[in-house]
Formats: sequence, C-alpha cells, structure tokens
Amino acid sequence: MSKVTFLVVCFLCSININYAQKGKRTLELIKLYNADGYYVIETVKSLPTTYQIGDVNIKTSTSSTYEEYIEGTTEKEWIASTNTIVHEMNHAFSSQMVYKAVQDAQLPYTMNDKYIVIYTQNQSYLLIQFQEVFPSRELAALIPTSLRTFRFDTYINSSSKILGTQQFGIYGLLNEWNAYYQGTKASLQLYDYYAKQNNNQAWLDYMQNVEGTLYAYQEFKFYILQYLLYAQKKHPIQYKQIIENTNFKQAFVFVDTYFKKLIDEYFVIRQKIAENLSKQNIKMEISEGYTFIEMKGIGNFSEEHALLNDELNKPIYTPLIQVLYTN
Repeated sequence: MSKVTFLVVCFLCSININYAQKGKRTLELIKLYNADGYYVIETVKSLPTTYQIGDVNIKTSTSSTYEEYIEGTTEKEWIASTNTIVHEMNHAFSSQMVYKAVQDAQLPYTMNDKYIVIYTQNQSYLLIQFQEVFPSRELAALIPTSLRTFRFDTYINSSSKILGTQQFGIYGLLNEWNAYYQGTKASLQLYDYYAKQNNNQAWLDYMQNVEGTLYAYQEFKFYILQYLLYAQKKHPIQYKQIIENTNFKQAFVFVDTYFKKLIDEYFVIRQKIAENLSKQNIKMEISEGYTFIEMKGIGNFSEEHALLNDELNKPIYTPLIQVLYTN
C-alpha cells in the first residue's frame, strides 16, 4: 500500500470513529435526561422495514437515524443538537410507526388509508386516521402581516407539495406542534447537565436552546385554530371530519396542555437561574426581546410570545377550543 493511500484510509477511519463517538455520547445524554426522546429514537431504530397487514404487503424505506442531526465536533455542540434530534425523530416515529400501530391494533388497511402517529409520553402514542385535507398555504392570505412570525413562511406560506403541513394539512400542523413540544422538552430537561457546568456561558446556552423553540407553542396553536376557522367557512365537510376525529382532539389537548405546562415550568427555572446567579453577585437581566448575563445576551422572543398570546385570547377562538376539549 502506498503512503498516500495509507494516509487516506487512516483519515477515513478517524472520521468514522469520531462519528460513532459523538453518536454514542449524544445518545447517552439523551437517555440520561430525556427518557421520552430516548424511547422514540430506540423505537425508530428497531422498527421493521416490511409488514403484512391483511392482504397488503408494505415495504418502508430505511429508518431515519438520529446521528444525522448531530452538529459540530464538541460535546457542547452535540448537546445543543438535542432539541433538533428529538424533534426530527418524532417526525420519523410519526410516519414509520404507523404500520406497526395499525398492525398491533388489528385494523383493516388499504394503501389509500391516511394515518399519523403522535407520540405523547411514557411510551404511549395516539394513532390518528384522517381523510382529505386542504394544504395549509390556503391560510396564508388570511393571516395579517403583524402575525406572520418566524415559522410562517416555512410551514404556512410554502409551495412545497411534500411538506407535512401542506400534504397533511391540519394533521401536519399537529405533527409539527408536537415535534416542537418534544424537542423543547428535551432541551428543558438538560437543566442538570448545564447546572454542573455552572458558568455564565453554559446558562446562556441552556436558555437559548429552550427559547429558540418555546414560542412554537403559540405559533402552531394559532395555525391550527386558523385552519379550523377557515375550514368552517370554506371546507365544511372537512371541518366536520376533523372535529369528529376523537384521536385528533385528544392529541390537540395533550400538546396544548403539556406544552403550556412546559412554558410555565421554564419561566420558573429561568427565574431560579437568575436568583442563583444573583447570590454570586452576577447580574442576569430579562428585558423585552433579550436576556443578558453580565454583558452577553440572547434573544428571548418575548415580543412574539406576547403578540400571539394576545391573539389567542380573543373570543373568536373560544368556541373552537371548547369543541376540541369535548370528547
């Protein structure tokens, strides 16, 4: 073997070792701090790629791998990827768990049937069957410019036909809402990891990882309610199918309840961080739009929180919320 070839082989071995190392370490941390995320990852890894449901033979594509969502070369960067990893693996769970869930429930199945699976907690999930939907882009013109926050263009004002929020309409919006909840929860549950470091930058990293997706709670709740208001007027048959879908409503209530609790929990944690830093004579300041520790700061999206909270508190949404919370 020539010297050049030998060096190339060794370089590739190094890449593979580092890839395996960061995957192993990141999964260890997820297992330690976020049991639900770990369960989702392990479940997706273990799912078969072929199924027999009645007379239907199904072959799925290769399962998604959590490693592809790990960014960077240091543990600090790997741990910051946790939110994205858990978010994306919940999407993989939602689509790839469908056939096993249908099979386990011994339900009839045809290739025209439409399902998603919404992971909840404690190794439980909801299997949701649905019918025809309209793409979420139909809402774009109805949403005023002032309410077109960060994720509007990606999930609502998109021409993509394969994007979940377009292809699966309100069920795609629900799927995204839950994925943002699960990912944000994974970041919040890393509190003890960052507490062990106990330095200003670690706390800023922790808060940034949580707050980057925290107000997705209000965004997707707003989109879902807007979808229902529009469906009432323009797609009454589909509206009736949605509000009569018991598992959809159960999933909505789950995400609405637990994502809101998570936000409340985070604000308590954030205040706790400020109080602990104050005891060390370190100033942490929470202002409109930013959180600072000494001279370094991060965005906290407080304006978006307030804007969407004001919108969601309008009476127009109250009857819809009541319908969704009624079995």
